[in-house]
Amino acid sequence: MKFPWRQKAFDPDDYRMSLGEHLEELRKRIILGFIGPLILAIGVLTIGKTLVMWMCLPLNVTQLAYGLDPTLIPLTPFEAFITYLKVSLIGGLVLGLPWLLYQMWMFISKGLYEKEQRLVVMLLPGSAALAIFGVLFMYFVMLPACLAFLIGFSLDFPQPAIEKPGYFHWAVGQFVDSPQADDTNPENSTNEPDPPPQTQPAVVVVPRLTEDPVEPLEGQIWVKMPERKMRMWLNGELNTVKLTPKSLFRQEMRLNDYISFVLRMALAFSVCFQLPLVMLLIAMVRMSNYQKMRSVWKYVLLGCFVLGAFLTPADPISQCLLAGPMFGLYWVGLGLMRMIEVRRANRAAESPEAGE
Repeated sequence: MKFPWRQKAFDPDDYRMSLGEHLEELRKRIILGFIGPLILAIGVLTIGKTLVMWMCLPLNVTQLAYGLDPTLIPLTPFEAFITYLKVSLIGGLVLGLPWLLYQMWMFISKGLYEKEQRLVVMLLPGSAALAIFGVLFMYFVMLPACLAFLIGFSLDFPQPAIEKPGYFHWAVGQFVDSPQADDTNPENSTNEPDPPPQTQPAVVVVPRLTEDPVEPLEGQIWVKMPERKMRMWLNGELNTVKLTPKSLFRQEMRLNDYISFVLRMALAFSVCFQLPLVMLLIAMVRMSNYQKMRSVWKYVLLGCFVLGAFLTPADPISQCLLAGPMFGLYWVGLGLMRMIEVRRANRAAESPEAGE
């Protein structure tokens, strides 16, 4: 069996293709390249709901920690179905990416020298591994911290004292009739005596339970923790009221917006984590060297934070969580560049021709 990376060195005289043959080969590889991910996407449809659930899990846990309803809101009847299809198709594309890269390799390998073929074959597995590591880092580290900061920040806005009478109550009252009954109107008067004033209002302590009662009594009230839901058993039915923190903003997340946000973050981290391989490729083709790349570390650090501000929601937590690993990967790339240069110097010392 012949492997593409074991082909002999490219010789234009040995292999010639016309423009039409090149286009036909390209069309063939594109069709074959997308058939694989499409078949996998159809298979991923069987676990599409599970993938959506995994993507929403960090948000649901964060919402529950802040006492919010751990749900997402689809604004249209078909938004949940469209999200299910989108996640399944992207999942199939990710799983079929090796097959797609293989078809691309089969197309370009015929025009590469043997040394270039070895270079590409060596970099592709590392690129896939770094992309997977970037997505896992985003999901398990960046996403929980980012959601906790953003949701907590939005809930930290206090609600103004709208119950206390003030200027705006008087100003609005000039244009809006008060909903209170007019005592001067005979129709609103009743013959019932006013209830006696209470100097000490009755205080009812509602129990907080982690599990619902097995056989609740009629009229029984309790608070289900940690969901912060007040429940009451009335007329043989369980009635639930969600207790939300008193804040100026009500945090409700749209389904499509959140899924798109997670997918953008996954793409950004998978691309940014390719930095070591980019630096290794630069060293291999001798576009730069270790000393030059190391001398600009201050600018690289600034660039990491600027890139983090563009690729993340721009909050300081997520920005640092992207810039920090990128700067660490920059030093990993410097180590790879140094290793290549030392190896090249040793080969040149043994044989001048081997150093090339």
